[in-house]
Amino acid sequence: MKVVVHVGPHRTATTSIQSLLAASRSVLAEVGVWYPQCHTGATAHHVLAWKVLERDLAPLGASNDSRTARETLEEWIAEARSNDCATLLLSSEDFAVLRDFGWHSLRSTCDEATSWKLVATRRDPTEIAESSYSHLLLNGLAQEWNAVSGILAQGSRDFYEYLEKLQRFEAWCDVSTVGYCDDSEVFLRKIVAA
Repeated sequence: MKVVVHVGPHRTATTSIQSLLAASRSVLAEVGVWYPQCHTGATAHHVLAWKVLERDLAPLGASNDSRTARETLEEWIAEARSNDCATLLLSSEDFAVLRDFGWHSLRSTCDEATSWKLVATRRDPTEIAESSYSHLLLNGLAQEWNAVSGILAQGSRDFYEYLEKLQRFEAWCDVSTVGYCDDSEVFLRKIVAA
């Protein structure tokens, strides 16, 4: 089994990609790629990332989901196998928050023959900060740009530094980055080719 995880980060067209992947489930399955449907009806796999992070699932509408992260991943792997798919494709920008312990937790669910590939979108951290700030303003943020810009940009810088560490020093996964673009279909082709 190959597990491919689209890890975002936030503000890199993840929602568009997830919607396209969800709408293409049957086409993906025909070519051996399983993009599981979440019990919440979401197009992304935030519930798995949140379970690893031990977050409250209520904001995702999954407060009744008592399965562990391990059980959820095992179920999706079983679905992939039962549908003759050799690749399990997951996507959530919340995977960008995971670090060594979280990834180890997910990997321990799988046998050693499972290969892992993390795919991230490369976008300038300042652009991510600007996009995040605009989104937060629409949702009621009252702070000035200068008060939050450094914090917003630092999160994506930390994420990209962690990915570089994985690329250089970790043998358990293959890491690919693709450039950010606004056309989700072009972007999806890049993710699949990465």
